[in-house]
Amino acid sequence: LEDWAHDSFFEPEPGRIRMFLRALLDTRITLAGQVYNFAYGERIHTEDSWKFDRARLGRLAERCDLELTEVWGEATGEFLFAWLYVPISKCD
Repeated sequence: LEDWAHDSFFEPEPGRIRMFLRALLDTRITLAGQVYNFAYGERIHTEDSWKFDRARLGRLAERCDLELTEVWGEATGEFLFAWLYVPISKCD
């Protein structure tokens, strides 16, 4: 892992953090018998982490025919736990 750096970028408009591993030098990796070559600076996209406030989560739930019924943790503004469910009327 010393040949790699972790890069992350926050994109405010979609509300997403994108994470990558970036090769610090030309690197060759063998995984399950397959060889992978990475040039200096080449990145591997490892994760997208989406961030939602109550309003954004509510809009997403509505588009997905879910109901946002309970939200916890809003006081700090850092974490949000939500209870979403499919209304019975959508299951008929």
